[in-house]
Amino acid sequence: MKKLFKLALAVFGMALVLGGLFWASKLRNVCRETPAEALVARQSLEEITQEAQAVFIGRVTGISQPKLASEGNRWSEDVLIYHEVTIKPERFLFNAIGLADPVKIAVLGGEVKLPREVAVKKGNPDLTRVAAAEATFEKGERVLVFVKRGFIGYKKISGAEGKMERLALVGAWQGKFRIEGEKAINYLPTLSRTVPEIERIVEARTSAP
Repeated sequence: MKKLFKLALAVFGMALVLGGLFWASKLRNVCRETPAEALVARQSLEEITQEAQAVFIGRVTGISQPKLASEGNRWSEDVLIYHEVTIKPERFLFNAIGLADPVKIAVLGGEVKLPREVAVKKGNPDLTRVAAAEATFEKGERVLVFVKRGFIGYKKISGAEGKMERLALVGAWQGKFRIEGEKAINYLPTLSRTVPEIERIVEARTSAP
């Protein structure tokens, strides 16, 4: 009986070790960055509205593969990952910057595989970098977004400072609402409203002296 008990313990221990090794190997392939929501100060809907240069309702028609915010899409250790989300506007609630169909928004976040020579130096040829997305989009999704023009900061390969202008969400994930019927649903529940409520808030901003 004692032999069976010892055998069972040995098998259980081996399973734990193998399971740990399996997940460790998986995790070693990924270099994760800080979640975007941890880096963004929470704003009220009124604050987001004041900061926005355009507010519109539309449908997501395309999402690009992840890109690097650098000259020639080239790798550097401090490079930022982003992808472009294409939205076909249905109607603008506010449009101070002359946006037209289609609208492309650069959204930080995504996963890219490190160049082989860089990954090998780090000890794993399959190493990838994963950056949390500012907001998530799905093709075919109907959305209401608050956007403004801004810059993705990055260092050029030469080491000189550089910037890439982009059309961005206001407040990252706070500036994107998924529309379901009359509901405009935000990642942060306290920001969720009905579409007519948001229309009234935006109208109040645009009609203010």
